[in-house]
Amino acid sequence: MTYTLREAGKPDIVWKGTQPVAEFTNQLTVSKNITLKQAKLWSPDSPNLYQLDVEWKSRNGDNHHTADRLGFRWFEVKTVDGDRMFFLNGKRIVLHTAISWGHWPVNGLFPTPELARKHILAAKELGMNMLNFHRGIGQPCIFDLADELGLLIYEEPGGYKPGNTDFARQWKREKLLRMVKRDRNHPSLVIYNMINESARDPEPNEIEDIKAAHQLDPTRCITYTSTYFNKKFYDTQCPVTPAPVKMHMLPNDTTLHYQGWWDKHHAGGPGVYQDEFYKSPANFQRYKKENDEIIFYGEEGAIGTPHRLQLIKEEIEKTGEQGWNGEDMLRQYHAFDRFLQEKGFKEAFPDVDSLCRSLGSVSYYYQGRMIENVRISNNIDGWATNGWEGTKVENHSGIVDLYRNHKADPGIIARYNRPHYVAVKARKKVLNRNEETTVDFHLVNQVNLKGNYQLKVCLENDRNGERSQEQTFDVRVRGGVIYGQLLKENIKFRASHEGYNTVKASLMKGKNVVSTGTDQLFVTGEKEITAEVCVADTSGNIQKMLSKAQVPFKETSIKNKLERTATLLVGGTLQPGIVKGNFRQDDPLMDWVIRGGTLIILKGADEWCEYLEHKEIADYRGSRILDRNWFGGNFFVKHHPLFEGLPQATAFNWEYQCFASYNRHREGLRLENGECIVGCYADHKNELFSALSVLPVGKGKIIITTLDFENATGNAVANKLLRNIIEYKH
Repeated sequence: MTYTLREAGKPDIVWKGTQPVAEFTNQLTVSKNITLKQAKLWSPDSPNLYQLDVEWKSRNGDNHHTADRLGFRWFEVKTVDGDRMFFLNGKRIVLHTAISWGHWPVNGLFPTPELARKHILAAKELGMNMLNFHRGIGQPCIFDLADELGLLIYEEPGGYKPGNTDFARQWKREKLLRMVKRDRNHPSLVIYNMINESARDPEPNEIEDIKAAHQLDPTRCITYTSTYFNKKFYDTQCPVTPAPVKMHMLPNDTTLHYQGWWDKHHAGGPGVYQDEFYKSPANFQRYKKENDEIIFYGEEGAIGTPHRLQLIKEEIEKTGEQGWNGEDMLRQYHAFDRFLQEKGFKEAFPDVDSLCRSLGSVSYYYQGRMIENVRISNNIDGWATNGWEGTKVENHSGIVDLYRNHKADPGIIARYNRPHYVAVKARKKVLNRNEETTVDFHLVNQVNLKGNYQLKVCLENDRNGERSQEQTFDVRVRGGVIYGQLLKENIKFRASHEGYNTVKASLMKGKNVVSTGTDQLFVTGEKEITAEVCVADTSGNIQKMLSKAQVPFKETSIKNKLERTATLLVGGTLQPGIVKGNFRQDDPLMDWVIRGGTLIILKGADEWCEYLEHKEIADYRGSRILDRNWFGGNFFVKHHPLFEGLPQATAFNWEYQCFASYNRHREGLRLENGECIVGCYADHKNELFSALSVLPVGKGKIIITTLDFENATGNAVANKLLRNIIEYKH
């Protein structure tokens, strides 16, 4: 046997060796240790590869040649000052990955070379350092490119839980071991996981299987499961004490461990980033105080958003290949385009792609801020975004679409994956004018900044660049394996300017700026109520809503005579004698609107629309509840005076968290007439809906909304919009 080693793509031999082998007939396993002084190490930042050529020659002149690429690297788990951590080539690494289901356009099952490359580069452009082959063995071409371009891989065999019959045990063992044998030469591969979301402790045969897999490849981590926990399974919590579900093995260690690797899923997302996700340096979303184990959040934060429909349409037109889901993509594209045209949204969203990117940015912003939470905690070792590619029906939560197009500007997530920056964390981002917010300043530091520095902070008005409340603090940076460090907490800023304001921070060494960071605030001012506000709601909910928003009103009944200039707010169940079975042309409520009244429907929009449909005022075709998590759905607004002083021409992002959150009532209307001001997207449906519309009726108007003011009132943006609606004169 002759061995030659070269740097991949280069002709010069860097190592050569020979080895005699015994005579054999069918099969022979040969082992050879290679020592290369000053080998170039493989890592995501420097994916140095070598090519090993092996030639066998027999005494009678027969010969055989094979070649494979490899990389020199070591991945391990170590404890430093009581904190369990991942290390790559002796340097701490925090993993940021996403779960990929292995779905592709056209054929569904495997990528073209171009798409395989795009798959890897899309992750790197987001600043990620890993991708998961989730519930399925990875494609070899993806492995090759991960090796070449520098991306870590986490792999699952998929289907490793079909039952406990003799056949099932043999089948899943064979599948697991074949995966290990096939892929163990790839330097990009660092973790195997046997089962996604097992809801039970391992069976005896699975304990033997993990040992067998580790014997085939002792250089990698292998875990039994990455899972969620229900009430019947460890009482909803991943245990912090030794437990069978935490079974794992570590590189170059034959011990079967039941403690030291903590992994828990929170697969569903919240719909949008919310102020409550950061409350203080020791109280924020996914904060975990314990650090004596690997802390891995294995499936996190599904927020469904649409594919890049316009880009996909252009790709289908270029190639002529629709494949397994192209027809659905085209139908959805045309539905989006038709809505933008017919509902007057083209100024806000000039094309379908601008709308899709705006909706996608809601997920990107949430994912970025959660990644930041992971990094400032310093205790968390891995985070898996749920998920990677979106699919036809269910998994719209992918942060890229099926064609591996980013669903929004990759810079939104990439800024939170930078090697170092000042993480500015406002405890409240949506404010009333002159309201105070508390801000904490952390340092994300993977470049070993160390020593004494100064932290300079201020509040800047985005409109005119005016700075205020400038302060400077002496801080000491620890560096080393401390990748997230609190620099300064409890700094107060008062927001006196409406619109966007930015808290800015600079880490200084003398006169040199070493690191920077920002966090944006949105500030609203209250609109004075001049309209005569009347409320007719037997449930009392609208009255409570207005009282909380400090809007003056008087209670009335729909049967009472109202001034033509009055504004009537209604909601909830329709009052008897007005609608139920009463569709006369001389309806007093509609007569009042026709003479110049303003009717505002704040709750029960679907029932009121049925009433207006019978009155032939609304062209109403039904409603749809927006879905959540993997399916998703959200609102978007065009330019309109109703949104004076509020963000316009945008999807509902963190500024509108009071309406966009998944724990709100979220509904869209098929309302064909009137002016639609707020539209909404509902998972994979080939239509868009209305969430706020104005219907002119004679000299008056009806404003109908499904936005959940009842649960949003008290939020500065919700109060501002409510006052705008009440005062709307056009």
